[in-house]
Amino acid sequence: MTKIAWSDELSVGNELLDSQHQKLISMINTLDDDALDADELGEVIFGLLEYAAIHFRDEEKFFVNAAPEIVEHHFASHTIFISTAYKFVQRFKNGEALALRQPVYEFLCKWLVEHILVEDMQYKPGVRAAE
Repeated sequence: MTKIAWSDELSVGNELLDSQHQKLISMINTLDDDALDADELGEVIFGLLEYAAIHFRDEEKFFVNAAPEIVEHHFASHTIFISTAYKFVQRFKNGEALALRQPVYEFLCKWLVEHILVEDMQYKPGVRAAE
């Protein structure tokens, strides 16, 4: 696993959404800690649901104005994230704990690349117009 550093390449041009994406990167980097214990992993896994509730609400409000043509597809991907996060929570509650570290890390890294760097960047041109 490799620590991820925030860079301008990751910025969608919106301070609130960028700060929320930075929180997600912090969660990913927490999973990179070799000394990670079950409690810390649980905080990340349960934190995904809180992150999703807040970030997706804010992003979806923004999206309606900035890039309405891609709203339906983008919102559907949020549903997939939430569903996957719930599955991780259930597995954690069922005692899998540290066996989830790698799958959660891989899921979040894939999300970072496919969702933030590809899908979210589709609204970057609309940022200035929507502000």
